[in-house]
Amino acid sequence: MNPPRSFRTERLLVRKPDDADAPDIFAYATDPEVSRFLPWTPHRNIEETRGFLKRCHEVWKDATAYPYVIRHHAAEAVIGMLEFRPQAHKVELGYVLSRPYWGQGLMTEALRPVVAWLQTQPQVYRIWAYHDVANLGSGGVLRKLGLRHEGRLGRYFQPAAASEPRDCEMYAWTRDPS
Repeated sequence: MNPPRSFRTERLLVRKPDDADAPDIFAYATDPEVSRFLPWTPHRNIEETRGFLKRCHEVWKDATAYPYVIRHHAAEAVIGMLEFRPQAHKVELGYVLSRPYWGQGLMTEALRPVVAWLQTQPQVYRIWAYHDVANLGSGGVLRKLGLRHEGRLGRYFQPAAASEPRDCEMYAWTRDPS
């Protein structure tokens, strides 16, 4: 897989992360509401964010995942991230967005060209994502992208902030059989 380094939309630039993005990422990564349903806890210091960016560079290099920052044109700042993780014939999506930008359609806008590109890749037969049952906004994003709801997964994922695994909703796009 050889993904583009960037995607452009009307309001956003979705691009490969750079070390200079650390302050913007740190600004939203410290918010416990932002990480509430995610596998990581809020960042405590900028060094933690720099370590995360090092991981971003490593996974791009070894082609195990492709993280992208989401830069808002008007704000002139990184406001979130998305990532896709190829696994043989399928690709998992993950994403996070700074709280002041929730409810504006920005994550759908950021993911739309990524999903469209993935759908053109001949080796991709399934694009999937899940979200915590309480994260209703995330379900809206996945439906707007055209992913189909496949069902609820009991006790599927334990966010870092949770004391036990939680139920999740699964969504996917699948390539029609030839």
